[in-house]
Amino acid sequence: MIQIHLAVLAATSIAIAATAEGGHAQFDLAGTAWEVVERSYQRGDSSWVNRSPAAGLYVFTERHYSVQEIRESGPRARFDSATTDDERLRAFDVFHAHGGTYEVVGDQLLVTITIAKGPNTMGGATAAYDLRWNGELLEVGRTSAAENETRVTTLRRVE
Repeated sequence: MIQIHLAVLAATSIAIAATAEGGHAQFDLAGTAWEVVERSYQRGDSSWVNRSPAAGLYVFTERHYSVQEIRESGPRARFDSATTDDERLRAFDVFHAHGGTYEVVGDQLLVTITIAKGPNTMGGATAAYDLRWNGELLEVGRTSAAENETRVTTLRRVE
C-alpha cells in the first residue's frame, strides 16, 4: 500500500481560490517546497501523534513532485568504516522516498509514482490523498477502509 501523507501551509503562501462546485478550496502546489511538522496515525483503537517528526521534504514543480522523509524520530547513526550492513539497513529502512507526477482535483492530491525507494510502490498506479487546511498548515491524509487506518502528514511551506 502506498503511504504518502502531505500537509500544506499558509494561505498567504499558496494561492487558494474557492471553487463553485461543493465549496472545495483549490490548492496550487506548483513551485513550492514543504517540511513535515507533524504525523498522525489511527488504526482501530490505536493512535498516535508525533509533533516533532524527523526530517521530511516535499517538493512540487508544475507537474512533478518528490517526497523524501525519515519515518522515525530520533537521530540516525552516522556511518564510518566500521558500520555494519545491519546498521546500514536500519538507517535505510526508515528512509521513505518517491516521486512522479501529480494533479490536484478539488481537495484531493492525485499522485502517480514513477520512482520510489521501495519497488512495490512503483508501477504508475495513481493514489489519492485528501487535502485539508488546518490554519496555516495543510494536512495530507489517506484513509484505508480495508485496514481501518488513517494516516495524516502535516506540512509547513518553506519555499
